[in-house]
Amino acid sequence: MESGSSLSLVLPAFPVKSPNKLVKVLGSLPDEAERFSLLHLNGLCDTLAAITGLPAILTIVSDGLAYNDILGVSDEDVWRYSEALRAMASCNGCVNIRFTRLYDMLTDTVEGSTVNTDAEHFLKTAAWCRTEMEKHRPKDFDVLERLANDADTLTTYCGYKRFLLNEIPEDGLNHKQRDKRNARIAKEMLVRGKAFAELIKLRFSECTRLSVHASLDVGKVSIGMLPQNNSWLMTPWHGALVWEADGGCRMTHRADINEASHELVYKNGVSSYFREKNELFDWPGIDFEHLYPCGLIVRPTNSDNSSLRDVDMVRVRRLTETHSPVILRGFSDARDEPVFVAKASEFGKILPWQNNVIMKVRNERNPDPASTSQLSNEALPMHYDGIFKMSERVDEITGVKTKVSDPPRFQLFMCHAASPHGTGQTLFASSRLFFKYLPSKSWDVEKLSQIRWTCNSHGYFSHTMADLPLVIQHPSTGLPCLRYQQPWASYQTSYGYGSTVIDNGPQSLVPLIDDLLYDRRVCLHFEWEEGDVLASDNFEMHHTRTAFTSDDARELWRIHID
Repeated sequence: MESGSSLSLVLPAFPVKSPNKLVKVLGSLPDEAERFSLLHLNGLCDTLAAITGLPAILTIVSDGLAYNDILGVSDEDVWRYSEALRAMASCNGCVNIRFTRLYDMLTDTVEGSTVNTDAEHFLKTAAWCRTEMEKHRPKDFDVLERLANDADTLTTYCGYKRFLLNEIPEDGLNHKQRDKRNARIAKEMLVRGKAFAELIKLRFSECTRLSVHASLDVGKVSIGMLPQNNSWLMTPWHGALVWEADGGCRMTHRADINEASHELVYKNGVSSYFREKNELFDWPGIDFEHLYPCGLIVRPTNSDNSSLRDVDMVRVRRLTETHSPVILRGFSDARDEPVFVAKASEFGKILPWQNNVIMKVRNERNPDPASTSQLSNEALPMHYDGIFKMSERVDEITGVKTKVSDPPRFQLFMCHAASPHGTGQTLFASSRLFFKYLPSKSWDVEKLSQIRWTCNSHGYFSHTMADLPLVIQHPSTGLPCLRYQQPWASYQTSYGYGSTVIDNGPQSLVPLIDDLLYDRRVCLHFEWEEGDVLASDNFEMHHTRTAFTSDDARELWRIHID
C-alpha cells in the first residue's frame, strides 16, 4: 500500500472436486458452489480496492496436483476441473482473479502460455511437478516432531483426519484399517502441504497469503470461501450448495440433503445445486440465476416465444419479497409502455409520481441547482424511495391529523436504454445481509432498533424529516429492515445536498452504516440490459446509482407500487 501499487493476494484453493460423489459432491466439475465462491472472492477484491483506492488482485494457486494421487483422483480430473474453473471465472466477470498452476511456480511459466493450456503437457509433467514440489520441503521438517510440539500442525492434522472420514469412497476396509490409512494420508498431506507452502512463500513473497483453513499462523489470513448459513464452514469442492426458500444459501454434503424438501437443479444438463422446494420456482419454461450477493434473474428458456404480457406478476411480487431484486430478462414487449403499465398494475396498486404513473429517469441536463439530481447523470446517495412522500394519518382516539412519511412497498423499473459497461449501474443493498454482517461487538439489531435519526435535505426535496426509526419490521416477512438516507455533501453534487443526524446515539454510526451498505457482501452492483424489468422491495432494499457520462442515453422507467 505504501508503494501505491496494487494489492496482491494469493490463495491456495480449488484443487479438484472430492472423489466421493455419492456422499459429498454432485460431480467432477465446478458447479454453483464454485461459481458463487468465485463471485464472493472477486467481491472481496472490489471491497479492498474501494477501501484502499488501489486495485486488488487475487491469484488462486490450485493445489490439485499436490494431493490428488494420494486421494485417488486422476490427473485428468484435476486438469478438467481447473480448465472449467477458469472458464467459469471469465464467464462471470471475475476480473480481479488470476490463476496459476504448480508447473508455473516451478518453472516461472506465465499463466495463459501455450504450454500452460495444453492438456497433454499438463498430464506428462504432473508426476514431475509433485517430485519437484517435495524438494521445497525444509530439511529439518519432521512431521512426527511437529505433531508432538506444534499446536498449529496438530490442528491441521486433526482436521485432515476428520475430512478423510468421508473423502475417500467406501473401499471395504474396516474401521481400524480406515483409521490407519487416513492417519498415513494425513501425515503425507502435512509433508506435501509444507513443501507446497514453502514454494508459495518463495514465488509469492510480496503477496498477502490467504487460507481456507482456520489457522494460528500469523503469516496467513483465514477467510470463508463463500457466504453460507452454516454452523461450520465448508469449501465448494467438498460439498453442494443449497438455495433456501428465503433467499439464503448454505453448503452441505450431498448425502445429507432431504429429497422430500429439496430438489436437484441442473444447468446445461449437469447437476449444479439443490433448491428448497417452493411453488414459486415451479415455473415451466423459466430459468433462474442467483446474483451475488443478492437478487435473482428470471429468464425464459425460449426467448423467441416469451413476452412480458404472459408473465405472472403476482408470482414475481412474491419472489421479490424474498429474493429482491428480481429481474425479468429476455422477455419481449418490455419496452412497450402500455404493456409495462399493465404488468405493474397486476403486480400491485400503482402509486402515481407527481400525477404521472411512470417516472422516466434520464439525464435532462438541467443546470438549475433546485432541480432533482435523479434527472441528471450524477451518482446518488444510498437511499430508500419515498422518505419525503407524505400522507395524512388520523389518530383513532384523539382525531388529531399528522403528516407522516409513507414510502411505497415496491419499485418496478424498466430499462429503456442502458449505459456502457461499468457506468450507470444501480446498486442494491440488502437489509438481510446488512444485519448478517453487522459488527456484533459494537452493534446488533436490538441496539439499532432503538436509534432515531433526522434527515435534512436541501434543493429539490427541501425538507427535514425528524425522529425517524432506523429499523422497522418488514410487513410480510417480519424481518428487520434498515431505514436510512446516506448524507450527501454539497461538494458531491451540483443539486440538493443532505445531512443525516443520529438523534439518540453516536454520530460515528453514520460512516459505519455507509461502509456496510456498500460492502460487496451486502451490495449488488447491477448492470442493466435494454428491456430488463426489475422489481425491488423498497422495505428490504436500499439503492443508488453510479455516475454516467453526460451524453449517455441511459433511461429507466420507474413505477411505485403498494
